[in-house]
Amino acid sequence: FEFSEIYKLVHDRLNDMSYTSADYKGVGPKDLYELEYIEKGESPIQYLIRWKSLKKSQEFFTFKIDVLFQGKDISKTEIMHEGKKVKVDSGEITIEIDAAFVDDSDEEAKKHPFLKHFSEKFKKMTKDVKKTEKEAFAGDVDGLHDVVMRSFGMKGKYMPAEVAPVRKG
Repeated sequence: FEFSEIYKLVHDRLNDMSYTSADYKGVGPKDLYELEYIEKGESPIQYLIRWKSLKKSQEFFTFKIDVLFQGKDISKTEIMHEGKKVKVDSGEITIEIDAAFVDDSDEEAKKHPFLKHFSEKFKKMTKDVKKTEKEAFAGDVDGLHDVVMRSFGMKGKYMPAEVAPVRKG
């Protein structure tokens, strides 16, 4: 596998789906950046990289996807692939995807000067929208999982990999 390639694929996929860093306050670049980045050693290298990302949808819903990369004993090695020597990373890598769908519609309706008087009607009105948004969020999570799986599928011939998505909400 190629650690930097997998990292970039996950980062680009989250950006393509319009996720921003969870602590983004509307000032400065919206780019998704690491909440935590720890790299120890030279060869082999130990990695711990954490992203906390979110995307607001329909004013009332928030999609949250957190990604944790853990690399253990990552070092460069040469292998033969299709008759050519290729440098790849060797070691153990774990990628955890933790996802949560947050529905703030009740709280927002209570604060709204007009909607607070019609909270039950509003709840019924948003039921279908909520279902659609949950499906869209599941698509985001599945798409991210697919990107990770495909990257190991292409390179999984060289190293075994375990990818375990975790869903909440």
